[in-house]
Amino acid sequence: MQLGELRKNFSLKIKHAAIDFRGRRLLLAIILFAAIYFLLVFSAIPVQVQVELGKPSPQTIYAPREVTDYYTTNQLREEAAQAVPDVYD
Repeated sequence: MQLGELRKNFSLKIKHAAIDFRGRRLLLAIILFAAIYFLLVFSAIPVQVQVELGKPSPQTIYAPREVTDYYTTNQLREEAAQAVPDVYD
């Protein structure tokens, strides 16, 4: 082999190694993204509980967030305020 052929083969090997390294990094990034994605998706799915109408639940069920019914709350406040007798000093 001549020196020119050796240089050409060496430069081709370096290019292939760089492409192979980028491909491995891309594959690792895709696998990491998929793992995190599935971890987040499956952790967000609520647990299914089998309940029957008229029977107590086999386990305690907690709401994922607290919601205030402002309309009913204000209505009950008004009723409670009207139920208090007027006081005159």
